[in-house]
Amino acid sequence: MRARGTVRPFRWRDRVAFVHERGDGPATPTVLVHGIGVARLYFTRLETVLAAAGPVLTLELPGFGRAPKGPGRGAPPTIEEHALLVADLLRQRGGSGYRVVGHSMGTQIVADLAVRDPDLVGELALLGPVTDPAARDALRQGFRLARDTLGETPPTNVAVFTDYARTGPRWYLRTLPFMLDYDLPGVLPRIAAPTLVMRGARDPIAPSGWTEQVARLVPRSRFVEVPGAHHVVQFTHPERVAAELAAGVP
Repeated sequence: MRARGTVRPFRWRDRVAFVHERGDGPATPTVLVHGIGVARLYFTRLETVLAAAGPVLTLELPGFGRAPKGPGRGAPPTIEEHALLVADLLRQRGGSGYRVVGHSMGTQIVADLAVRDPDLVGELALLGPVTDPAARDALRQGFRLARDTLGETPPTNVAVFTDYARTGPRWYLRTLPFMLDYDLPGVLPRIAAPTLVMRGARDPIAPSGWTEQVARLVPRSRFVEVPGAHHVVQFTHPERVAAELAAGVP
């Protein structure tokens, strides 16, 4: 197994994403897609657990984390453009039926991917999905993020804010309208892949009522709530998340 893994750039149009790959076991390859502002760091614990069973591809989307922002630091890609990027990446790699996991804004990207290119997505997981219609503006999202930060563990906040610093506030704020305006409820009923919907029981960004609604809207889904976890459930409870991914959806 590739314990430390490899990293390579993936060029898409005039943008560059980074692809970190670890593991070479027999399990279905897993693709990890991060949320707004962050990048790979808050996936590293889950990545380590999953890589013991099979290949794991962890993305750093253009402008996030260490990935460059592109020529002239132009406008960030939209949710739909990010989904097209991931689709082209997976088609270039080859194969089909990937297990695709999105967290926070990443849930919008992977949901869009699952509808646009259903052959690429054999299993889908939505961790802490956004955006709750009850907080569909920057002010309320900022308040919920602050509440979550106060509840997360110090190592979680170190991982998150390290990537926030690398991404920078300008890229975050220019991406935020795409996240807030994306119509996730309109996309969910069109998802054919079996879908795991998960939240931390103490997550203020993806509250229970909204996350349960997400699960109801997907034709074939399973809802899981992790006791004691906040929004970054994959960092604080990687073994539990990996076990639920392995269990799949009946």
